Amino acid sequence: MDISLEILHSISIKESMQKFFQSEILDGNNKYKCETYDKLVTARKQMSSILQMPNILVIQLK
Repeated sequence: MDISLEILHSISIKESMQKFFQSEILDGNNKYKCETYDKLVTARKQMSSILQMPNILVIQLK
């Protein structure tokens, strides 16, 4: 499993991980393309959790 973390405005890897799992609202110029209705809609994107730790975890710091 690979995780790419933004560390520019974080003071620790823990804080970067918390930001990684926060929800993000997709709206404005960043709306989600709904396949069902064939239009752009406001949506929420979130990586909920890691249910089982992988044998190998690669963390890329950006």
